[in-house]
Amino acid sequence: MMAILGVTVGVAALTITLSVMNGFEQEVRQRIIGADAHLKVQSFRTTGIETPDTLRAQLLRFPEIEGAAPFVHARGLLKYQQQTEGIMLRGIDESLVGSVSRLPEQILQGKMALKRPEGGAAGILLGNYLAEKIGVGVSDTVYLVTTGGVTGLTPQLKRFVVSGIFSTGFFEYDNTVGYIDWREAAPLAGLSIGSVHGFELKITNYENADRVAKSMHELVRFPLFTMTWFEQNRTLFAWIKIEKWATFIVLSLIILVAMVNIISSLVMLVLEKGRDIGILKAMGANETGIARIFLLEGGLIGIIGTLLGSLLGYSFCWVQQTFGFFSLPGDVYFLDRLPIRTEWNDFVMVSLIALVMSLMAAWYPARRAARLDPVVAIRGIG
Repeated sequence: MMAILGVTVGVAALTITLSVMNGFEQEVRQRIIGADAHLKVQSFRTTGIETPDTLRAQLLRFPEIEGAAPFVHARGLLKYQQQTEGIMLRGIDESLVGSVSRLPEQILQGKMALKRPEGGAAGILLGNYLAEKIGVGVSDTVYLVTTGGVTGLTPQLKRFVVSGIFSTGFFEYDNTVGYIDWREAAPLAGLSIGSVHGFELKITNYENADRVAKSMHELVRFPLFTMTWFEQNRTLFAWIKIEKWATFIVLSLIILVAMVNIISSLVMLVLEKGRDIGILKAMGANETGIARIFLLEGGLIGIIGTLLGSLLGYSFCWVQQTFGFFSLPGDVYFLDRLPIRTEWNDFVMVSLIALVMSLMAAWYPARRAARLDPVVAIRGIG
């Protein structure tokens, strides 16, 4: 029973941990995709793309592309009263951005009104952490200072009115990014009027971003290039993957402890049943048959422990997914409860590992039982 309990705890711990890591990875993916496009088409040239309407029409001819919106990016300083902070500016078309991202749904306060009204200042959307850091609110007036692109020497100063505050759930975005109209952003980024840095694309299935990018090679040639959502965040997802498997390896030590329990319990069983084993061998039982008994017992311990562990792990995951008993502090994490995502291949992999290790643990006791001398065993000396 103790050996079975060890396998049960090990399997449950591994399946729950892998499900939690899968849940975090899924949440990160969803939030990145909600804050950014699935695929980007950009230009190597500092002058950008000078005929954006033509390229957009060509891009939308691909069957898997559902939306295409122009963008301009620039770096600058955001000034409000006595506060100054660095900002990553993104020039967007407010009539098209909803077709490639979830930005319109992520506005917490105000609205998306970026175009310059007659006789007034253009609007700007700020991330909630950035707005909080400089103490700005909706309808406040801020100033943007840029150097007009890489080759610009004269700083440019423009006045904007905060039209809205958004939250993507990612601190990196919400603490540094601001959105303005792409026509306003072009001169700030050193581009000519009507030029853009590239296009953000939304595709039918974001998992196919690499394949769609490769299928566009005839259209997207130098000086244009593509960038998928995964390539933009390669370091982050590589870290998540390393952390997941490092955690898996560390928690596998629990199953190693279960292996020790199996070895010790079966060795004690061999010692306890030594006389019976000697009698069986004296009656004609061969070493293979004796060894098979203990291998089957080790396998039975592994099967029962694996089934109970998988059931326990899946039950925990189902309860957390359904009721969300385990919560997380929202001011520390971007989630309010522990995320869970169960994948059948994780359960199969953990189960196979537990079964193989259980059989390996039973090998030594089985070998020792098979080699018992029947005379010595019957006399009770062995």
